[in-house]
Amino acid sequence: MVIGLSCDPGGLQALRHALAGFDHARLTSKPQEALAWAEASSWAVLISDAGANAWRESLQPLGDASALPAVILIVDGTPARGSTDSPADADFVIPRSEVHIRLGTLVGRAAAQNCLGRLAGGLARTREIPAGLRSALCVACKQDPPFRSIKALAVALHTGRGALWEQWHRTDALRACGRLEDFIDWLVLLRCIAQKEPGLSWARAAASGGVTAQMLRRFARRLLDRRPSDLSPGNLLAPLETFCERVVHPLRLTF
Repeated sequence: MVIGLSCDPGGLQALRHALAGFDHARLTSKPQEALAWAEASSWAVLISDAGANAWRESLQPLGDASALPAVILIVDGTPARGSTDSPADADFVIPRSEVHIRLGTLVGRAAAQNCLGRLAGGLARTREIPAGLRSALCVACKQDPPFRSIKALAVALHTGRGALWEQWHRTDALRACGRLEDFIDWLVLLRCIAQKEPGLSWARAAASGGVTAQMLRRFARRLLDRRPSDLSPGNLLAPLETFCERVVHPLRLTF
């Protein structure tokens, strides 16, 4: 979910214009309402023109950081590190003058980051998945660049590929989510898509995930029924929604 937050009527109107291209985006002047929407979604990106402290105080009652939205702050000029609106206060900071150019890219990147963070948090809490596999999946969700294969994940955790594969297939909660191989490939695909921006080729985006453009095309065809080149900057959220429908929602995790 994409959420626009501004306590200023003029700022709210500017956000309405900026978010016009995002399906089902919501606008509010109330931080608590924005956070309630965020909690109810598989992923959430909060876009605000307010100073960080205006919404940060409202985050404290939620307690669990994995339930918080990713935050993009829109600021005037180029923020100086250490200022109230510095990168330390948000996941991303974007100058107002660049909103029409870069906001779509940042929203896709922030959404993928938030979704995988929430997924890792939900996996850590569930008891429907064996502890060893649960830990491995959490590590995979957080790894950047992503693991390219089950073997790479197993080597990093000093366990066997077969052990992870067998635990996955023996776990009822995972049967509706496809294969373990698909789960790993989804993580690679989402990371690569999140890196795509105007002027960056799909080959370079694929390289950021440690794969070739040919491998990325194969993942996209199998998991999304489309090619990476079919994805325009305006619909990069569509693959994330497909991932949530086919993998996240069937897990029935508590975020």
